[in-house]
Amino acid sequence: MRTRTQVIAVLALSCATGPLSAQEASKPPAELSQLSSFVGDWQCTGQILARNSRPGHATAAVGHGTKGLDGHWIQFAYEERKTAANPTPYRIAGYMGYDASKKKFVQTIVDNSGFYGPSFSDGWRGDTLTFQGASQTADGKSVAVRDNFVRKGRHAFVHFSEGQGPDGTWIKPDEETCRLATR
Repeated sequence: MRTRTQVIAVLALSCATGPLSAQEASKPPAELSQLSSFVGDWQCTGQILARNSRPGHATAAVGHGTKGLDGHWIQFAYEERKTAANPTPYRIAGYMGYDASKKKFVQTIVDNSGFYGPSFSDGWRGDTLTFQGASQTADGKSVAVRDNFVRKGRHAFVHFSEGQGPDGTWIKPDEETCRLATR
């Protein structure tokens, strides 16, 4: 009976330390402040670039970034407006944060085409922040990707994505400029 009581006591303590550990680790990493410029409501205009048989077209979108999950993440969303030239608007949702064990910023996204994946960044290099990783398409293919953000003053940035083609070249399918509407 004594062994059973000891096992119950150990289980009770292990369950109790989970919430205590979470409370101790609840302070967001200081590095996350480097991503605070993405917090706010954004108005974005840009271009899907023509490629192969796909015609290019203008885009207009709204973006929103907020501190989420007790300040540990920047939660963001981007949604293009439907137009005659853009009948299937692109939408994404994701998170940006900091991985202290890797000493890298991390971004993970999902989109309305089934695409998803994490990417990592060493941080800002001047006014440029680049996340690079491998994402999955809806049909299970892995694609090397880069998300590039270039600050244009305190209240605007240019974003463009890149995907690596089969021959190793980087292909830029889009570019948009986002301006802060409200913080």
